[in-house]
Amino acid sequence: MTWTDEEEARRLWSVAERLPERYLQHTSDAGKLEDLRVLARLSRERPVEVFVQQVDDHDWSVAVYAIDRASEFAAIAGVLASMGFEVRGGQAYTLPGAAKPVASTSAPARMLRGLRSPRGFRRRVTPPRSGGALIIDRFRGHRTLVSDDASNEEAGHAWQVALRDRLIQTLEELHRCADDDAVRALADRVTESVLSVLSDQPTAVARAALLPIELDLKRVGDRRISLEVRASDTPAFLYTLATALAVRGLAIDSVEIRTDDSGEQVVDRFELSLPPSITEITDDLLDRIRVSALLIKQFGYRVDQTPEPIKALARFQDLLEDIFLRRNPALLKAWIELSEHDRAMRGLARLLGTSDRLWEECIRGQSERLIDILRAHRREQSVVGTQQSMPQRLEEALDRAIGIEQQRDRLNAFKDDELFRIDADYILDRKSDFSRLSERLTQLAEILVGRSAELVYEDMVASYGHPVSSVQQPAQSAMPGGLMCPARPRRGYAVFALGKLGGTAIGFGSDIELLYVHDQDPNATTAGGKRPGISCAEFYTQFTQEASAFIRARRDGIFEPDLRLRPYGNDGPLIPGVELFERYYGPGGPAHPFELLSLVRLRWIGGDPELGYRVQRLRNQFVYEQAERVLDLDALWSIWGQMKKQKLPNPQRINAKYSPGSLVDLEGALLILQVAHAEHVPQLRTARMSRAFEAMRLGGVLSPQAYADVRGGYSFLRRLINALRVVRGHAKDLFLPEPGSTELTHLARRTGYPLPTPEDPTPSGERLLQDFEYHTGRIRVFIEQTLGRRCPGIE
Repeated sequence: MTWTDEEEARRLWSVAERLPERYLQHTSDAGKLEDLRVLARLSRERPVEVFVQQVDDHDWSVAVYAIDRASEFAAIAGVLASMGFEVRGGQAYTLPGAAKPVASTSAPARMLRGLRSPRGFRRRVTPPRSGGALIIDRFRGHRTLVSDDASNEEAGHAWQVALRDRLIQTLEELHRCADDDAVRALADRVTESVLSVLSDQPTAVARAALLPIELDLKRVGDRRISLEVRASDTPAFLYTLATALAVRGLAIDSVEIRTDDSGEQVVDRFELSLPPSITEITDDLLDRIRVSALLIKQFGYRVDQTPEPIKALARFQDLLEDIFLRRNPALLKAWIELSEHDRAMRGLARLLGTSDRLWEECIRGQSERLIDILRAHRREQSVVGTQQSMPQRLEEALDRAIGIEQQRDRLNAFKDDELFRIDADYILDRKSDFSRLSERLTQLAEILVGRSAELVYEDMVASYGHPVSSVQQPAQSAMPGGLMCPARPRRGYAVFALGKLGGTAIGFGSDIELLYVHDQDPNATTAGGKRPGISCAEFYTQFTQEASAFIRARRDGIFEPDLRLRPYGNDGPLIPGVELFERYYGPGGPAHPFELLSLVRLRWIGGDPELGYRVQRLRNQFVYEQAERVLDLDALWSIWGQMKKQKLPNPQRINAKYSPGSLVDLEGALLILQVAHAEHVPQLRTARMSRAFEAMRLGGVLSPQAYADVRGGYSFLRRLINALRVVRGHAKDLFLPEPGSTELTHLARRTGYPLPTPEDPTPSGERLLQDFEYHTGRIRVFIEQTLGRRCPGIE
């Protein structure tokens, strides 16, 4: 063959002398010449060339030629996965960037022997226009996203063109990336496209139990490592592993992919080289690579079953980086152990793909804590301590704390850890219901509020002395129910839960509505402290400010104390005296019927029990014994409707709390029924929602059908609101995503809806909206039939 273009010949020789030995051994001379011609044409203006061909009725081949760039193999593998190309075999080679002299006996010379060199051609040549290293990546496999018209030649051609275009566009964009942020942004888009396919097309492998993995990792030189993985194929394994290796700076020099004789297992062999930042291959480095590969392979079985696979995989990559960078043999051993258990891997996927708040605040960078949770879950043990031991665990956390600030730090650290464990247990245990979550969160809130108030009170007494009591202290104290106990030094204050905390119905992201009350003379002064005494009014105001701020809310709404439900609201004193409470809510007082109705959920949780009992007796008198003051439906509907208009300016948007027939309507109707029927059904005089439901059922307030409607609707709405709050991490935005959106699909999966199946192809988001309309419709009918009025806000 005679060359007519001297420049092209120079490029061919320049590329040929860089071909790796492994490539030369596995490629025919004709194939080498074709590859050389493609590689020689690459340039900075055209850094990529792709060929996609159909081999037979089932298999396709893909060949990618490109100027090498960090993360390039990961990008290629990601595009192939996102286009539904299942790799069953292939090879990937890297040609080094530095040109070397070509000896007459070298492989390139032998390969090109017989070709007449152009005039003036020298054996030492300059690199081609492309400059740096080059890659040749070949894959064979078949399409997985095959529609009913897969046999149609036109459909196959369209997919062929689309795959080639996607590869070229992605790799050219990678070459245009000017910094790491741009590369990460591109990687995020590739990940999203990969996992959108996994989410829509769950594989049979992903539903099976974890299968054995054979992994061989060894040194093949001073700075080179061989990694071989033999196992059943998993979704996007090549992409995930390549991404993990690229993040850690390990270059993929070559890849060989083959399917074994059984056709069931895929063997992936990688040759890796160290980056300059790693000076040598150590046993520790090999262990970290081994753990990364094992976790990636096993995690791939489960990632498409998590509520948000895209976020789960992105967080998994962060977790791998944390594991890789921390040289902790015990940590590596723990992760190897967990990678062998299907239940642990399922749990990991759910934790990583469910809650933004949980990841950011509790999991990220905290591998030890995550391992502890997954170990308990693997053993089918609760990840939460017993409710009976919670007070003791808090005291152990506070033990030997020096000063009020250290006490505060330890109490909040205890709160954060307990919240994480309670939330994680709810996410991990699909059988866990809302009532158990609420009981745990309620108990935690009560203990924290009560203990915070005690610690602040003791600190203030040490500083200012005891308030002068206006109430004579008896030798014994009467408790609710007639029990007597030895009198303790009176604290002069009581703390009450209201709203969902009072109803033991708090969930993810709930705030804690509180009311502080005191029974001291506000004009009296304190005495006996280190500092001069202050007025009781000043003492209790400062006490309430510090006690309510003692619990730190890491985000808006999450265990954030809310003191607005007090006499005169924000215009009234922060801690009213019991006389003010009586004047405000009693006969002739200015309290609105809506405020009186809210007292149904008032429940003592801390401070002086005698004062707590007294205030609850006053509540019973003002609400249940004077029910006509509360049951002014015109006044209730008016303020109810105003509140909903404020919270729901656009009625067309669906809101889990404020749309007609949703949670606010149902809870309000139940409060009215409690007050209306408490005279004949005394068990309705309870702040707790669950007890009120049972009392209505047993007392005949609700018919079996009505009970089924309201109980089913309440459970559905609470699960839905939890699913909204667990990802957003706050209680403020309870609007449902737009119909047909990816966000709605994610919400449905967090709420517990399964993926579509051939038997029921209805999208999970559509099923959620159908159920929302059904339940809120039944609640609207229930309210109209029971109270004789349509839901507030419905014209």
